[in-house]
Amino acid sequence: MKLKKFFAALVIPFFLGVMPVKAEEKSLVESIDAIIEPYYEDMSVSIKIESLTNGELVYERDSDNYLIPASNVKLPTGIAALGNLGSDYHFTTMFYGEIIDCVVKDLYVKGYGDPSLVTEELEEIVDKFVEKGVKEISGNIFFDDSYFDDDSRAPGYSETEPEEELKTYNAQLGALSLNFNIVNVLVKGGKKKGYRTSVSTDPFVDYFKIENKTKTSSKRGVWANKTDDGVAVYGSVRPRQREIFRMSIDEPGTYFSSTLKHHLEDSGIRVKGEVKEGEIPEDSKILLIHISKPLGDIVADMNEFSNNLIADQLVKVLDAEFNERPGKYFGGLGIITNYLEGVVGDGYVIADGSGLSRNSLFTADDFVGMLSYAYGQKFFDCFMEGLVKRYDNQLRMKTGTLDDVSAMSGYMLKDGDWMAFSILINSEKLKISKMREIQENIIKEVLGIED
Repeated sequence: MKLKKFFAALVIPFFLGVMPVKAEEKSLVESIDAIIEPYYEDMSVSIKIESLTNGELVYERDSDNYLIPASNVKLPTGIAALGNLGSDYHFTTMFYGEIIDCVVKDLYVKGYGDPSLVTEELEEIVDKFVEKGVKEISGNIFFDDSYFDDDSRAPGYSETEPEEELKTYNAQLGALSLNFNIVNVLVKGGKKKGYRTSVSTDPFVDYFKIENKTKTSSKRGVWANKTDDGVAVYGSVRPRQREIFRMSIDEPGTYFSSTLKHHLEDSGIRVKGEVKEGEIPEDSKILLIHISKPLGDIVADMNEFSNNLIADQLVKVLDAEFNERPGKYFGGLGIITNYLEGVVGDGYVIADGSGLSRNSLFTADDFVGMLSYAYGQKFFDCFMEGLVKRYDNQLRMKTGTLDDVSAMSGYMLKDGDWMAFSILINSEKLKISKMREIQENIIKEVLGIED
C-alpha cells in the first residue's frame, strides 16, 4: 500500500502537468527593450538607470548618445549654483538715501540679480519705507543694474523673432527684476458687441505705450505684438467678460523702479521726480536692504515651475560672483563647466542655463553622473525638493520639452533603493505625447506600477 501511494503521488502531478504552465517572466531589460523597439527606428534615445545604493547598472540604451535635453539643462545649472554659492545664499537688493525731516532727496536702488522678487515683496519694502517715516521723495528714483552686463537675453536666442519677444518663457534678464519680468494683461469687453474694450496691466506699467486694438464680439482670444514704442494688443473678448494673458517686458530695471514708484505713491509717499538710470554715489547711505529667500528654495522653484529666467539669471550671477563684474553669460557657463569637471564627460555642450537653446547637447551618462554626484551633497534635500513628485514619491524628476524633444531625468525609489535615471528622446517623426508615453512606460516598468 505504501508503494502504491508513493507511485500515485508521482503520477498525479505528471497528469496535472498537461495543464498550461505560466511562461517565464521577462527580465526588466527585456521588458524595457520591448517598450522601445516598436519606435526605435523613428527616434534617437539616450537612456541610463543606475542604482545609487550599489552602483549597479539597471538599464542602458545608447547612454553615450548626445541629444538635445531641453529643460533638463536646469539640472546642471541648479547643481552648479548650489555647489558654488551654497543653499543658504541670499540675494540682496539695496536701497540708498537719507531721510531728513521725513523727506528723501533722491532714492537709489541697486540690484544684485535676485530672480525671485515679486510684487508682494515689493509691497513689504514699501511698508518699511512707511515705517521709517518717509513722506516724500523730492527728487528722482535712480536704478543701478550694473551688476549684469547689457545683454538681456541668453545666447542662442538673443536675436529672436518678433512674435517670440513677448513670450513669458523668453523674458529678458536684469540685475533688477520683478515678477520674472512678466506682466498680466487684462482685457475687458464692453456692454455689447461693437462696444469699446479696456486694457490694463497688473502690475500697472506706464513706461511704454499699450495700443488697444481689441474689440467686443462673440469670439474670444487676445494677444500682443511689439511696436516701435511699446506693444499693441489684438483679438476679441465677449461682452462684459474679460480675458487675461501674460507677456514679458522690456527694460527690467525700469519695470522694477516704475512699479516701486507707483507702490510708494499708493502708500501715501509723494514722489516728485522720475525714474532714471544712474550709478550709486560713493557717499550714499544705506536706507534699506531687502534679502531674498534662500537659494535652495529658489532652485527648487526653478525646477518645479521650469522657470527659464531663474536659470539664466543664475548663470550671470555665477560669473559676477566668481569672475568679475558685470556678470556675463559666457563667463557663468564657464563656471558651470568647471564645476562639472570630473562629474560628467568632456563632450557635452551647455549653451544656456535654462534649456531653451537647441544648441545644448548631453547624454544620459552625463545626467546620471551629475544626479549621482548631487545625491551625496549637502544641498541634496533642497535640490530634490523641486523635482516633480509622482507615484507616492517613488519618482522625483525634471522634465524637458521642445519641438521634437522630450527629456526626463531624476530619481526613482524601488524597494528602498534609490536609482538615478535619464531618458532622453529626440524625434522628428513621433509626437511629444508618444515620446512621453514611452518614457512613462519605462518608468512604470522599473517601479512595477501597473496601469
